[in-house]
Amino acid sequence: MVSLCFSCVQSMTEALENQVKSKVTVKGHLHTYRFCDNVWTFILTDAQFKNEETTEQVGKVKIVACDSKLLSQ
Repeated sequence: MVSLCFSCVQSMTEALENQVKSKVTVKGHLHTYRFCDNVWTFILTDAQFKNEETTEQVGKVKIVACDSKLLSQ
């Protein structure tokens, strides 16, 4: 398990907001989902990531998401 410090997470959030311009579509079979302490966790199987240029197949992926506004508090 990887543990990140708050400043690292804040830096990644700022980089995603300001420097990333492309979008990705994710499709797959939703195996498990969870919402706890304002954090969403999704586990997908047979997932497909697609952007303007390429498509990638992944057997299993875990996506963890939270509201970036909560990180600045």
